[in-house]
Amino acid sequence: MRLALIIFVVTMAAPLWADLAAIKAEPSADKRASRALDYAGQTLNSIREHFSQLSLTQLTQELEEFREAMDLTVDSLAATGKNPAKNPKEFKKTELTLRIYMRKLKTLEHDLNIEERPLLAPVLHRIEQIQDDLVQGIMRKK
Repeated sequence: MRLALIIFVVTMAAPLWADLAAIKAEPSADKRASRALDYAGQTLNSIREHFSQLSLTQLTQELEEFREAMDLTVDSLAATGKNPAKNPKEFKKTELTLRIYMRKLKTLEHDLNIEERPLLAPVLHRIEQIQDDLVQGIMRKK
């Protein structure tokens, strides 16, 4: 039974890893940012659906995958060379999506056991930091 669960998780995660590599290979920074943001959402939904079946190690790996996707989103937005105050469309879309992801992460935090909750702290902190940076960039004088 345990082997079947491990095989299930590995087969579920394998396409996700391949997708992140494919997203990193995207030449267009705008498309890469959008795809990485969508990928982060898919990863978060997968975590939320399967968190009761995941071990702490697997949960940590999935959360790291989510964080990497969010970092890729931010790096890709920066690589566009656009000023967030002058061209806020993609930056605002990302910021609004981050609000949704934060709510989902906080719900997940309440659903986790007390000893598992510290796993989310670095991810929550990083997402809050990204969101603050996006808002500061959008609100900066043109």
